[in-house]
Amino acid sequence: MEIAEVKNECSPIERSKKLDFMSRSSKPSSSDCASCRKTTRIINARVFHSGKIEESNMWIADGKIMDAEKAFYSKANCNTLIPDEIIDAKGLIVVPGYIDIQINGGYGVDFSDPNVTIEQVHDVTRNLVATGCTAICPTIITSHPSTYQKLLPIFKADEGSVLNGATILGVHTEGPFISKDRSGAHPKE
Repeated sequence: MEIAEVKNECSPIERSKKLDFMSRSSKPSSSDCASCRKTTRIINARVFHSGKIEESNMWIADGKIMDAEKAFYSKANCNTLIPDEIIDAKGLIVVPGYIDIQINGGYGVDFSDPNVTIEQVHDVTRNLVATGCTAICPTIITSHPSTYQKLLPIFKADEGSVLNGATILGVHTEGPFISKDRSGAHPKE
């Protein structure tokens, strides 16, 4: 992925003083400056828009996808939009990260195995990022109480990254908190 650095006219102090006009319900004032925020432009991307995938560019300001047209024509735009970095997507599809709220494991690792290690969990989370999954809730299927006692500390919430893997948001447990009257396929004991 090619990245080109572009100088921004605003100092870090000026940038920190600017309000995030994209998330406010009121119209921006002329003192707000869209170009004084950390902006990234993704070029040559394919994005999902109006029910189909289209070739387009994407702008991100302070970690949030922005409406570049709105920013360009806004009074808040004290200068032309100048990105801090440009990323060439080279025709790839750009989407927000996926969140898997019930994942039993992957890549040969079973999250319900009482012998699973933190290293194995991290191997799974690193592999998941490559597929677009950026956050997970590892799932422990209905198991003996000792299995939960052993595994729950391994799945503690963990901030992910491209290098470290998907974020662990929490744990999905299928038991032992199942209604005895409506246990479905799970054993009642």
